[in-house]
Amino acid sequence: KEKEEVILVRNTRPITVVETSGTIKLCSEESNHHLWAVTFSGNKIVIASHHGIVDGRGSMPLRSSIIYYYCKERYDMNLEPGLNMKTMETPMDPEEYCYPFANAEKLPGYADAVVEENSSSINSYILHLDHKLSDQPGCCTVLEIPEDKFMAFCKKNGGTPNTVTNLLFAGVYEQNKTVKDSEVVMEIIADLRSGLGINWCHEPAVAGLTFNYGNYKDLPFDEQNAKLRTDLRTGVNHDNMLKLIKKKVMNLRNID
Repeated sequence: KEKEEVILVRNTRPITVVETSGTIKLCSEESNHHLWAVTFSGNKIVIASHHGIVDGRGSMPLRSSIIYYYCKERYDMNLEPGLNMKTMETPMDPEEYCYPFANAEKLPGYADAVVEENSSSINSYILHLDHKLSDQPGCCTVLEIPEDKFMAFCKKNGGTPNTVTNLLFAGVYEQNKTVKDSEVVMEIIADLRSGLGINWCHEPAVAGLTFNYGNYKDLPFDEQNAKLRTDLRTGVNHDNMLKLIKKKVMNLRNID
């Protein structure tokens, strides 16, 4: 780090590959100061990567390529690369190493995307206090549902675990809210790669999208799921995406 900038430099030391059933610390002498490392034990191989350089989906091409080369060398297999798989011969696309929000200000309408902070919003856990479910702010409720029954319910209603869980909880909050004219808002973590047109980007490109439950509550439950799934894919609309990107960029500019 140099003043207000984080500088990435080429590390010529080898990637650490260690036989251990434990873990090694990234960005330390233990990992040769790399942000990723490999450990193995028995028939288990673990690839550890720092969230600062890659998120879950961004790491999949890397993992796919490593598994491809491992199987090819370990079992002397004549494999064909899978669809969309990157190999040593594949030219690197600029979007693979671009910063997800680097060109955000060039998007149409960016300057008009005002970030509005709603200071009157309250966390949903207030319902726990109001209904005497707990006297501790910040508590959580644990529901134990058999996985097979839950997944069957999701499939029957055309939803995913993500959409079904959010819609069910939002419905409970809607029916039990103590401030009757308040709005129930769902905040769902979503992958922004498609919306930004950078599907091969490795860097973290996820953020929270907000959805007003009032836009779903009057629909049959299967239609609620269908609409929320579509809205998650599209980021609801262009303005929502712009506000989200602007907030992300402004937060990054304020980082010490």
